[in-house]
Amino acid sequence: MKKYKIAPENLEKFLYQNRAEVIDCIEGCLLDNLLCYTRRGILFLKEHYLNCWSSDYQVFFVPFNATKGEHDDIFQAFEALRTA
Repeated sequence: MKKYKIAPENLEKFLYQNRAEVIDCIEGCLLDNLLCYTRRGILFLKEHYLNCWSSDYQVFFVPFNATKGEHDDIFQAFEALRTA
């Protein structure tokens, strides 16, 4: 699993460059949390609070050839946001 951060103003470009298709969305405080499929794997974009006025995205990527446990971790983290 790879982890990194992107600024919200770069989201559209990031999704376009990775040919990402949003499959689910959970409303966040300032930004929405996204679950996406790409041609190479699964992306989870989670809102990361910077301060009360701004947030950025923390990105988690798991390639399709990763272990089943890593895929489960992504889906469980996304569903945990839904129940919170």
